Amino acid sequence: MAEDRVNRFEVEDTLVMGDRANIRWRFHFGGGGSLRGVTLVHVRDGRIVEALAYAKTGGQAAPLPD
Repeated sequence: MAEDRVNRFEVEDTLVMGDRANIRWRFHFGGGGSLRGVTLVHVRDGRIVEALAYAKTGGQAAPLPD
């Protein structure tokens, strides 16, 4: 992704409280359109020990497994 010059991430907001951070972002597609999301991060001893990312989609969800 670092080498990609077409698609890009934009950080919209960052909130840090102690060893946790919430990062709100938008991913811009090169052909137009974007996707918004948030990443929740937990840091311990200077290392990320947990990161959960959620994205807001246009209502298209992956099918549930049988």
